[in-house]
Amino acid sequence: MEQALFLSDTLSTPTRYPVVGTQKDIRYYGTVARGVLNSPESTGMAFWSINPYIGCAFGCTYCYARYAHRFVMERAASRDDAGTDIADDLEELPPWLAFERRIFVKRNAAQVLRRTLQSRRESLGAVRRGETIVIGTATDPYQPAERTFRITRELLAVLADVRRLRLVIITKSPLITRDVDLLVRIAQHSRLTVHLSLITLDRELARRVEPRAPTPEARLRALQRLSGAGLDVRTGTAVTAISRTALGQDTIGHDNGSHGWTITIGESSLQAEAVVLTSPVPQSLALLADGGVVLAAHDMAALTAVRYEPCLAELAVLDGPSGLPAPGAVNPDSGPIDWMADNQRKGISASPAVTIHATADFSREHWSSPDEFVVTELLASAGLPVAVSAAQVQRWRYARPVNVHPARHLLAHGLAPLVFAGDAFGGAKVEGAILSGLSAAAALDPTSA
Repeated sequence: MEQALFLSDTLSTPTRYPVVGTQKDIRYYGTVARGVLNSPESTGMAFWSINPYIGCAFGCTYCYARYAHRFVMERAASRDDAGTDIADDLEELPPWLAFERRIFVKRNAAQVLRRTLQSRRESLGAVRRGETIVIGTATDPYQPAERTFRITRELLAVLADVRRLRLVIITKSPLITRDVDLLVRIAQHSRLTVHLSLITLDRELARRVEPRAPTPEARLRALQRLSGAGLDVRTGTAVTAISRTALGQDTIGHDNGSHGWTITIGESSLQAEAVVLTSPVPQSLALLADGGVVLAAHDMAALTAVRYEPCLAELAVLDGPSGLPAPGAVNPDSGPIDWMADNQRKGISASPAVTIHATADFSREHWSSPDEFVVTELLASAGLPVAVSAAQVQRWRYARPVNVHPARHLLAHGLAPLVFAGDAFGGAKVEGAILSGLSAAAALDPTSA
């Protein structure tokens, strides 16, 4: 449970790093940043980055940034105007612990970012041409301090006034849903992706490795709300291939011929004794093909028989109420619209907005049509009584399985444990996907049934 954060009475202290707040065993120092937009040349990364805070209260055991905190503390303590608190902390706390207990708040970050983006520095041309900016590479921008200091929200307000950016936000916190209004504004004019970090659904495991982070359940609720607002939200890094590898005898009761799996993720990889694939079947088959995996002929035939319908989806922000009848969703009998819902009435949008799903026939016919055409056609059919202030189109190639596999899962034959599951197995929609996942778990571990 999050502890209350108390603002300090020492906000006017003349020290360079005043204590601006406390929260249980955490102390927050205010700092004045000279720059907040870090270039690829300065970080060695392939992208630009912004970190509203230095340090992170979530205390994830695997965080790579933890041990760099010593240099931050030492540099701060070496200043003549640092104050005694910093020096005392440097003596009392090891660097790995100071990272999550002594956090620096960049109080002027938004002002600095606005000045930076308004400048004519030649290097910023790369940002204006669409090079990626990532918020939250060395700290979580929505850690508990953000609820009080609102540095991240102030930064987003600046970015919302800029067009044609390529922006990525990385967080574990459902607090990001507070800023849906700004995120939707940014997505209207720039390319925005939210990475909601979720390493496991096991609450106890998450608590061991991410001791102060929000629960997996809270993050899933945030995922639902962000997705419902039409935002591009993801929960992990893209897998590029799955291949067989020698592992030896597994530990879950399967004779796998001393083989397991290598999952390739960008330039890194991990090994596993078993794999469950819940992505759309064509995408799962592509991952296996890229890894040189050959399935048994009857398994391949069953999987390639699965078919999906595409869907063009539109999010439209309105100037007033949608006028849709209660409960706020309609399924027209004819025309290009399959389904339309009022996001404000559903409680997932602070401002009037609707989500429109096109029919499969319309989506197939106009899959490659310009967004402007799709928006115009769907809005004309919707007949909304108010003007539309902004609209965005998403393309879902595998939106709805129409020829599903009859069983809840498919366990591949002749290989290390490899299970196919999802909404194309035994029943579509969320309910079918959940039942399929449970069935896949039981196939790998009968005690879980």
